Amino acid sequence: MSSLTLVKTNRRLGLAAGALLGLLGLGLVFVFAVLLPKVTEPDAAGLPDSLPGGWVAVDLATPPGGTTGSAGSTSTDSQQKATEYVRQIYDGVYDEPVAFRAYTDKTFSSFVVVTVFTSDGGAFGPANGLADPKALQLKRASTELVRRGDVVCVANYQPVGADENDTGQSAFPLGVSCQLPADGRTIQLASNGLGIDDTVDLVLEVADSIAG
Repeated sequence: MSSLTLVKTNRRLGLAAGALLGLLGLGLVFVFAVLLPKVTEPDAAGLPDSLPGGWVAVDLATPPGGTTGSAGSTSTDSQQKATEYVRQIYDGVYDEPVAFRAYTDKTFSSFVVVTVFTSDGGAFGPANGLADPKALQLKRASTELVRRGDVVCVANYQPVGADENDTGQSAFPLGVSCQLPADGRTIQLASNGLGIDDTVDLVLEVADSIAG
């Protein structure tokens, strides 16, 4: 009985860890999108003010209800400081210019974060690796690596145990990150609230917008 309990406990811990990683991923997309709306070095790729589907650059968008007074000023100051920090990090790490911009839907509930490096893309995959869902007793893999043409994506899903009721929460990704090498640049795009195919479409839109 004790060994069965241990296996069950370990599996539950694994599920909890997977869920935490998924939530952390969503949190990072939100934080980067809100605090770091735009980083563009001289000679970096010029990212558009909007993307198809109603996505507007966070540095241009007005939150629902707007922001006025000291709260708006404080938010702008925080964004500028956070953006300058990222700029310094990029300058210290990369020899070539980097462009960064975040986009939001009209409700500020979903975000797309785009980073364009001036270099050819290297290998791309999930930071925490891949695991067989059967070995973890899950209905499906909580992390998947997929390819659509030249675009490679990592999709993270809510983990659901094989013996648990799946109300459909595992069918749609918590977040998707994609990479596409294009004309001497590498586009990386992270989304929340979008499926794989829609995220890939946005990657291709970005590639078209910065071509030439």
